[in-house]
Amino acid sequence: MTSIDPSSAAMGQAVRGALAQAGLTQDDSAPLLNMGLNSLSRRINGLLPFKWPELVQVSTLTGVPLLDLVTNAERIAAKAAA
Repeated sequence: MTSIDPSSAAMGQAVRGALAQAGLTQDDSAPLLNMGLNSLSRRINGLLPFKWPELVQVSTLTGVPLLDLVTNAERIAAKAAA
């Protein structure tokens, strides 16, 4: 069984929210982010961490500033830890 890193899971949830806010599905987003659907899904589900360049691409695609993505991920992680 693969373990999920809480930080990766929180960032995945923040990215999921940014994509939804932009009206994008994972199917829509994967090719626009130059990654396979499986790779994007594994990152969104916290099974793999996002790399910094990928987060820059998510920010550009969704219009959500990087600072907001990170701040949202921190809030999600704090709620999960409480």
